[in-house]
Amino acid sequence: AAIAIKKNISIAHTPVKAIKEIQQQLLRDGCFLPNYKNEDSLDIAPMASVTASSHALLYGAGPESKGADEGLQIWRDQPQYLNEQLQTRKGQLIAIGCPEVELVEVFLNNTSDKVQKVSAQLRVGSDIWDYRACDLRTLAEAELTVPVGKNWVQWNVGLKNVPVKKYLRLDLLPNDNVEWLMAGRIEPGHISMYQISENKMRRFGNGHTLSFKITPAQPCFIPENINNGVTRPHQFTNLWKSDPALPLTQWVQLHWEEDCEIQQVELTFPGHLLREYHAYKPFYRDAQCPKDYSISAFINNSWETVFEVKDNYHRHRKHILNKPVTTKDLRINVHSTNGDPSAQIYEVRCYS
Repeated sequence: AAIAIKKNISIAHTPVKAIKEIQQQLLRDGCFLPNYKNEDSLDIAPMASVTASSHALLYGAGPESKGADEGLQIWRDQPQYLNEQLQTRKGQLIAIGCPEVELVEVFLNNTSDKVQKVSAQLRVGSDIWDYRACDLRTLAEAELTVPVGKNWVQWNVGLKNVPVKKYLRLDLLPNDNVEWLMAGRIEPGHISMYQISENKMRRFGNGHTLSFKITPAQPCFIPENINNGVTRPHQFTNLWKSDPALPLTQWVQLHWEEDCEIQQVELTFPGHLLREYHAYKPFYRDAQCPKDYSISAFINNSWETVFEVKDNYHRHRKHILNKPVTTKDLRINVHSTNGDPSAQIYEVRCYS
């Protein structure tokens, strides 16, 4: 309606005459539209090269892994499936950042008194909502030998030329004597699923990650994700995440070849992406969301803080600077989070 008034056209005509403008405004205001990305010609961030103080690698996670997601509740008015037994096909998404997969491991519990066999497949999905059970392209398959009890089971995959900036899905086929145990933390953008019909899967649990390891560790949380135009996990993670082993402050930096005038900076952080909203406790703050952060610009051969925020818990922030800055380099510095050891940002936009 607002765009119809702005363009002096009827609401009935806006889907034909202004649909792209509507889509771009929704994206800028924090909505997510599958298969659409930021194409705002006024945003100069996509023209910048991006670097960071560090970025996390994806090694995987096991039952012993600890996460920063305490306080999340289970949504109780929807079907639950937390059974780890391989009664049906289960799949775990793995974001691929380099064109090589040497080794994959899964943590399995053989509940019988003899060695079991489990069929495994590595397959290419289109995005995190690709719930096809059987129609995905298979890159590799094997039969895994599962000793009695709880063990990490290795698969020497040895794949080269794997599609990058995509998700692979690691599928294990049914065996009632084997359980695929959940990881102790949720890896951002790494949901799992289980088969519910002949060619359909469904999200497993509440966005849980099933236990896996991958070698080499995958660079899927790279700084370049912040200006690729997508603000949630979709065909890739689309998230910059700093190395959790390094202390905060961590930063991500945009560099332009020529001086740019910047007056407004818009930021999209993690938050409210792991559960349906009514599963959050009152006043819950997502641990992954930056709490204290600042914006600094490189001016007259030194870094100058041009905006500072304390005690944040919002996912989407728009900041108008006190005065325009002219610079080739801009940094977003994350000084603390609401609990996670990594700084994390989905998108940075910059406007004059």
